[in-house]
Amino acid sequence: MAIDASAPTPAQARAVIEALRAGIASTGVSEIFTSGQARILNAFGKLLDNQRGALAIEGGYGQGKTHLLKHLASLARRRGYVVSLVPLSKETPFNHWWHVYAAAIQEATTPEGPPGSLEALLRRHRWPDEPIQQLHAFAEANLHPRLPALLAAYYQAKDPEVEFLLAGDLLGQPVTNAAIAAAYRAATGERVKLPPARLQQTGLDYFRLTARLFELSGYTGWLILFDEFELVCKLGTHARGRAYANLHTFLRNRPLSGLERVIVAVTLIDQMTSDYLVGGKEDITRVPSHFRGRAMPELAADAERTIRWLVQSKKPLAPLSAGEVDGVLDRIAGLHELAYGWQRPEGRFYVPQLSAAERMRTRVRFCVETLDLTRLYGETPQVETREAPLEALHEDEEIFTVPEEVTVIEVEL
Repeated sequence: MAIDASAPTPAQARAVIEALRAGIASTGVSEIFTSGQARILNAFGKLLDNQRGALAIEGGYGQGKTHLLKHLASLARRRGYVVSLVPLSKETPFNHWWHVYAAAIQEATTPEGPPGSLEALLRRHRWPDEPIQQLHAFAEANLHPRLPALLAAYYQAKDPEVEFLLAGDLLGQPVTNAAIAAAYRAATGERVKLPPARLQQTGLDYFRLTARLFELSGYTGWLILFDEFELVCKLGTHARGRAYANLHTFLRNRPLSGLERVIVAVTLIDQMTSDYLVGGKEDITRVPSHFRGRAMPELAADAERTIRWLVQSKKPLAPLSAGEVDGVLDRIAGLHELAYGWQRPEGRFYVPQLSAAERMRTRVRFCVETLDLTRLYGETPQVETREAPLEALHEDEEIFTVPEEVTVIEVEL
């Protein structure tokens, strides 16, 4: 839910506060956290103007990277872009095109629609429509033969169950070549022989097809936001290198056909650079050498270009000044009053006295919980914060470790 910065409603304010309390990034919340990020916003604005390109955003845990991505998504939708926000995970490894495509398309949101908008967009068109005929011609000329056959079978299918099955393939639930060929014959009366398709590679063709569909349907372009790109470091050397090479697909000076209006943004933590890219495992030399030793010079070159781009072109998330932090917390306090119809006591009791290194996430949590307690009990609580030392936490043995900050909040009423 986006909020009207000048006059939010109580319902909008409540949605923001509840999202903050739950630690959930939302569009309404993201608009609060854009202070001090002019450099990133200006760079992103140029990408929107050019309708293509890529942006890498670096920042520590809890500094607001996901909130910023939500804001970028909102800006892009206002400019007519389809937007996908994709958190990377073990289920969405960046080295596998199909998994990345499936996640991106399931999260795709048109300016006027909810996530999963592709299905409604597919139903909007008919086989004789000019955009679909152009899309089919593009697929025949540039993509794996299963895709033009899939389009022809989907739009000429007479069986709703077959139509549903084929739509599922475009939405990230793959069907076999045999199923597509059978549907094609039933719909057109003609046979088609489809060569084998490896989804790890063919998934890129699905990106190209869908991006062109968005363009032909009148949208400005497709913005794909990949959150937590540092998770590629969980992969082995070969898979990690493929992930870097895959990202290079969106960095090319001359984009692949179909990707001319695609913008990509990735977020990463600063430890990725120091522990993997140019330090620690030194992927900048290790990964290209790995591919050259296996006679894969193109993958070696693409991976190295991506690593250099990440190191040299990433935009650090600017830490907020003390005044900007206070302004954010004041804004939250005002929304809290509006959300629950109460008046807070005088003074900025909701602003914690913490070190400059404290995460913004901790400050926001302090602010919301203090306001909640004050509203609930009718008096300002006495709050003390202190750090609880913990051993470094290891998620697994193959990825760098980052000690998690733990803040203990003691309340006396």
